[in-house]
Amino acid sequence: MPSDVPLPIELDQLPLVARTDIRDVRLVSIEAQAPDVPAEDAAVHFAMDEMAYRVEAGTLFVRVAANVRYFAEGPGAGQPAASESEPTRLEVGRITLILLAELAFEGGAISQTQADEFMAGNLLFMMFPYIRTTVQQVSADLRLPLTVLPYLRRETGIASEDADPPD
Repeated sequence: MPSDVPLPIELDQLPLVARTDIRDVRLVSIEAQAPDVPAEDAAVHFAMDEMAYRVEAGTLFVRVAANVRYFAEGPGAGQPAASESEPTRLEVGRITLILLAELAFEGGAISQTQADEFMAGNLLFMMFPYIRTTVQQVSADLRLPLTVLPYLRRETGIASEDADPPD
């Protein structure tokens, strides 16, 4: 017979992600360049630098840089095209954003090993919505092609052909 009284669980027995509180995520640096004339059909290249972090008395500070570059095809300014069939890709805009997150952990300080494991398994999924929103807003503000990054998905171990078909 199940008990109506929950069993007491110590905070340090919970997984670290269950004890995590995002206190703040803020944009701390932005560097951007947009063309004078909006580039409508530019190709977008997105990359993120490796996240850097430090642990201080129960708080994890994480710094991540996101880089977005916009390319258009055409001959370079003052540069001859390699051939008529090979258009040159010109960078027509770029955005570099640096975000800083502050996370706290219930139940006290965490070890460096716990921080490393947390970074590897969870932090990108916690930070990415903030990165995604900031890239979208800044691209719109600069009149660059609207850049909406896809959602991140965790590996489930189920391939699409293994999934049950809908009824």
